[in-house]
Amino acid sequence: MKRNEDNGRSLQEVANFTRKMKPISGLANIDAAILESLSMFSSGSSKKSLVIIGDVGPYEYSSQGKNYVNCADSVREQRLISAVKQFAAREEKFSLFTLYTGDDTPQFACPSQTQVFFTNLASLLDDNGGYSADISKLFLFLLKGVLGEK
Repeated sequence: MKRNEDNGRSLQEVANFTRKMKPISGLANIDAAILESLSMFSSGSSKKSLVIIGDVGPYEYSSQGKNYVNCADSVREQRLISAVKQFAAREEKFSLFTLYTGDDTPQFACPSQTQVFFTNLASLLDDNGGYSADISKLFLFLLKGVLGEK
């Protein structure tokens, strides 16, 4: 789609979607969310960007109403990294940006592993990836994803 071809409707849809989002605390299946996000992209030559914002890694998740935390769960982590690598290998115009929002307080189950995971995930894509723990970088990531600038 050419720039302004839809008179800004796409941008308005994104703005409306983000206004409806409500953050909640707790564990999340980030690996399932990332895999689902990747599956939502259609094949083709258009630019694809994924921005991951959070403080939960693949070692902190819920399943069947129970919460699980295993900071040493490298299997879930490696499975997700492998899936992102495979997707990026197929999609030349794919970019991935991660914004770590956690800190070292006890409420976060695996902060050091999660921060390293976010860093490693973004570094998989070299110049097409970016990592930060600074929320002010979010807008920069979004612009890079849309414009494809390095």
